[in-house]
This record gives sequence, C-alpha cells and structure tokens, in this order.
Amino acid sequence: MDFQNDVTAADIALASREGYSSIELVKRYTAVGFGTDQGKLANVNAMAIARQASGRSIARTGTTTYRPNYTPVTFGRSRAEDRRAVRSGAQDRDSRVARRARRALRDVGQ
Repeated sequence: MDFQNDVTAADIALASREGYSSIELVKRYTAVGFGTDQGKLANVNAMAIARQASGRSIARTGTTTYRPNYTPVTFGRSRAEDRRAVRSGAQDRDSRVARRARRALRDVGQ
C-alpha cells in the first residue's frame, strides 16, 4: 500500500481494530505517508482502507492534512530581483575587493 514505509492494508486494518478512529492517528500509528512523497501517493488509499475497516464513511474517518504545493525555484532566482547574476572579470573583482575592505574597516565609533 505505501511502498516507501512498507505499510500494508493489514497494518491499516489493525490500527482500526485497535481503536485508532481518526485517519491522523492511523497515519501516526502506521507511518503511512511519512516518506518523501509526504502521503501524496498513499494517503488516499489509506483513507479508503481505514473507512472500509471501520465501516464508516470517509467523511467520518476524516482526511489527512496536506502540505501546500510548492514550485521549485532555482538558486539564481532566490537573489534580490534587482540583482542579476553576471560574470565578472579581474577589474570587477578588484572593485569588489576594495568595497569589502572599506566595509570591513569602517569606523564604528569606538
């Protein structure tokens, strides 16, 4: 059922027989959906098996709390919008070194 955590339908049924009525409790008892897919592949099946084992509807069994979707972003886009990653030569390097030196040696009033 959940191949990432080696959870079977029998494990879900056992959790239901042992009194875990909420799907969130079943999930924690069996570790279903704790893999890298975060339950996107196995949780719907777990809900259906828990519903069948308990004899209740999915509405009464409940659903799991999903993490929001995300859009991967490249490291280059994580920089400030007004900055652009550019290649620089030796002249640019010298000016960067000079700016860093001025910042490092600034007067802090001591």
